[in-house]
Amino acid sequence: MELRKKHLKKEDLTACAKEMMLAFHIEPWNENWTFEQAYTRIEEIMSSDVSRGYVIYDGDLVVSMMCGRIMTYLDHKELWIDDLSVHPDYQGLGIGTQLLDYVKQEMKE
Repeated sequence: MELRKKHLKKEDLTACAKEMMLAFHIEPWNENWTFEQAYTRIEEIMSSDVSRGYVIYDGDLVVSMMCGRIMTYLDHKELWIDDLSVHPDYQGLGIGTQLLDYVKQEMKE
């Protein structure tokens, strides 16, 4: 496993949509996202100046992604997470924790 963490970019949307479809198809969600629905949701979340997205790749495969928005709350900023998912084959391996740790570090910078 060779994990690579990075900011989510437009060129990652297709791979992220595929990962999202797989992740939310299983328990506890059992949701049947089409590719178009997943792609559109991620694209909409990422369409703002305050949008932030992060992704973990294992080779060419997206194994986790997070997208959200930086929002003002009184006198500080918060990251509101809209979606966070981990590929079913990578669940239980600490991948989600690794992604959140990466996001925390990026937010500090």
